[in-house]
Amino acid sequence: MNLANVELRRGGFAAAAEQLRAAHAAHPGDIATAMQLAWLLATCAEEGVRDAATALVILDGVLARTGEDARVLDARGAALAALGRFEEAEGEAGRAAALATAARDAVLAQAIAARRAGYREGRAYVEAGR
Repeated sequence: MNLANVELRRGGFAAAAEQLRAAHAAHPGDIATAMQLAWLLATCAEEGVRDAATALVILDGVLARTGEDARVLDARGAALAALGRFEEAEGEAGRAAALATAARDAVLAQAIAARRAGYREGRAYVEAGR
């Protein structure tokens, strides 16, 4: 994870993805690693790194272990949007925003709402890493 974070800060997205994949393979039950890998695969600005289908598989595994969680549903929405499944992405983002609001996490709820607006307009969310 530390090596991946260094690579992310340097803009080495492919190297970060490789480090995160290795960490996830070594520790498949580690939620933080799974989430960071899934987010990178779903939202990376570097097209060669994006792999939204794999991100969905990882996120479904996280959901099975954690139950509904705003951050997991947010990441799932981003992965769905990256696959062009905007209606589903908007629905996931709506559920995620509701959970964030219920948890009184206004910053997260606002960020999710902004991503949801993009999905409604047919735009995937793209960023370097989280």
